[in-house]
Amino acid sequence: MYKARRATEIVEGHFKEDFGFSAAHIRFTQSGEGVLYAIALGAPEEREMHIKSLGKSALKVERVQLLGHAGDHLFSQSDDFLSTTLPDGNLINIASCL
Repeated sequence: MYKARRATEIVEGHFKEDFGFSAAHIRFTQSGEGVLYAIALGAPEEREMHIKSLGKSALKVERVQLLGHAGDHLFSQSDDFLSTTLPDGNLINIASCL
């Protein structure tokens, strides 16, 4: 059914580095202790992050922290989205994790 290949053979098209993700693209994961991590696949241009799937209608957020920075961040949560401002300073352009 499928053509067998040697394990060392590189097949074109399986790895791609230019996906064009931005801070608007959010991925989620959860720890065993019930902590939800929101990973933005890029740094926002204006330091503002709006996460549509974390509105009050989805769940109540108690606090927001940016991994790698001390302390909690101010945030607001409407029915439709969660909004927070990331701190000044050098952010990694690859991803930001709240």
